[in-house]
Amino acid sequence: MSAAAEYACGRCGSALTPGALFCGVCGSPIALQPGMEADARALRRRDRQRVTLAPPPPVFPSFPDPAQAVAIWGEPGAPAPAVQPEPVAPQPVAPPAPPAPAAPAQANQAPSATAPPAAPPTTPAAPAKPPTQAAPPAPPTPPPAPAVKPPAPAVKSPAPAPAPPSQTHRLVLRFDTGDRVDVVGRGVIGRNPAAPTDENLAHLVPISDSGRTVSKSHLDFGVEDGRLWVMDRGSTNGTAVVDPHGGERTLEPGAKTPVEAGSTVRFGDRSFTVESE
Repeated sequence: MSAAAEYACGRCGSALTPGALFCGVCGSPIALQPGMEADARALRRRDRQRVTLAPPPPVFPSFPDPAQAVAIWGEPGAPAPAVQPEPVAPQPVAPPAPPAPAAPAQANQAPSATAPPAAPPTTPAAPAKPPTQAAPPAPPTPPPAPAVKPPAPAVKSPAPAPAPPSQTHRLVLRFDTGDRVDVVGRGVIGRNPAAPTDENLAHLVPISDSGRTVSKSHLDFGVEDGRLWVMDRGSTNGTAVVDPHGGERTLEPGAKTPVEAGSTVRFGDRSFTVESE
């Protein structure tokens, strides 16, 4: 490796003086390389020796020609020639300006007199405004239209209650004992039927039953909407209805059950048939 490559700035690449701490081009600090530390110590040692040495004697100019020395320094012991001041050129003085001519006096100057006071400025009168034309009279306001009353809402008359269906037939209970009852209201059937105190009955139908299969108050019957209904009163042997097609059903105690004409009602060992005339 050459000496220039060893002592070069690592930032700008400029050559460095051995022992330099900063680059002379970019001013970057220089880290001492392995070979530069010894050179730096040698330079510091040399600088210390230079300080301890005596300064060199002053050097005076030598004049080989004595005439030249006399021309410069003069004869030995002769007084120094007087220095003549350089002549100063006189500055030109500007002539004074002539006085300005006086204004000519007026030939016919009137005697001074007190001038009358100036009249105050007269403000011009504002121009008269042209007469304002009266606006044409507004047309008369038409009378307000009479308020139209909204029509009164139509009062809906209640729909007439549906008329009860006219009973064009009679319901007849024909018992297996040969007895017949034309139904006109509510009734009770049993071995010894009794009318409750809070009920108005139209029929009390006693049935003879030696086997005591019929309860004293076995069942109730009545008419609603032209149809017969029956209700078991919690009898011992119960109540059943056989429709015209042969279907049989047992009644629930306390529940009204509609019965159509042609059906047979069985209670105990007794029965009756519903007929319509």
